[in-house]
Amino acid sequence: MCGDGGEAGSLPSLKLLNLSSNRVGDFGAKALANAMASGAMPSLGLLYLGSNRIGDAGLCALASASASASGLEQLYLEHNQIGCTGVTALADAATKLGAFERLEHLALDHNNIGDNGVRALGTAACEGALPACRVISLNGNPLLSEEAQEKLRGRGVRT
Repeated sequence: MCGDGGEAGSLPSLKLLNLSSNRVGDFGAKALANAMASGAMPSLGLLYLGSNRIGDAGLCALASASASASGLEQLYLEHNQIGCTGVTALADAATKLGAFERLEHLALDHNNIGDNGVRALGTAACEGALPACRVISLNGNPLLSEEAQEKLRGRGVRT
């Protein structure tokens, strides 16, 4: 890490980070977001954060740092405590910051996401955000209306 000419604490060649089932929580997600925002992981393509008790505050932090992780292609956030606020922050980052341009797969299964969160994702997708995204997994969330899901499917995203 330090002997490769990179800055201490940076992981310039890291492509996959799997922190699943580690009780990362919002505090850990915020720390990870700070590292991402500092440019410590510029090559990160796959990020696994499933089953970590991450809530809206953690996803909001990750979303705000996402512009610094422009190479992220797959983001797995299943089995957390994410609700509409966190997903809306992610959609806003995609729309307003141009974040997640290369994101192909977003896993949000088994969280607390309802129609408002799905609508935010659908609106972002319809406005041209998330251009590479083809799969957004939302299984096991509170009952989602057909209208909210159709907004995503209309953009070619499988739900």
